[in-house]
Amino acid sequence: MDKKIDLRVIKTYNKLTVAFGEMMKTVSFDEITVFDLCEKAEVRRATFYKHFDDKYDFFKNLVNIILTNIDKKVSARTKSASTTNYIIIFVKEIIAYLNARPEILKNILNSNAFPVMFDIITSCTHESLKKHLEDEIHSGTPFPTDAETFSSFINGGIATLLISAFKDNHTTEEDILEKIDAILKKIF
Repeated sequence: MDKKIDLRVIKTYNKLTVAFGEMMKTVSFDEITVFDLCEKAEVRRATFYKHFDDKYDFFKNLVNIILTNIDKKVSARTKSASTTNYIIIFVKEIIAYLNARPEILKNILNSNAFPVMFDIITSCTHESLKKHLEDEIHSGTPFPTDAETFSSFINGGIATLLISAFKDNHTTEEDILEKIDAILKKIF
């Protein structure tokens, strides 16, 4: 039986997520406080702390939700596709998500907390990719190594490439995807 989440919790998460997204468009992540977030979301701080340790824990939860939604979308489109196609489409969806939120992307890239945020994002993408690879291995798809190692390798390379491209502003989405595809084709 699926564990049901209380409707009040869902509403609280939604209010916090909307408030956080609005704040990230105009306020530096460094300047966002739990107090300000809760005030904007009209959520009590005690309620926030019942679910999250701090704003970084909230950010990690938000990234996990975003990646879970992206993974569901990509998995539905690539049920019988190769791992290379899954990874390319997964990256394409991440790029689309970030490109649709340029103020938030700029805020993350310029934040003093960028190293911590980058670690959170790459940790979450690693876990999402690893889960997909474990499912592929379980279904008999051969890999050059275990899912943990392969996910770390691929995730690290893609994350570094994406950050470099977003900071550069001259690299196109097509350039990024072509590079990733070429590398993956050499591996597979």
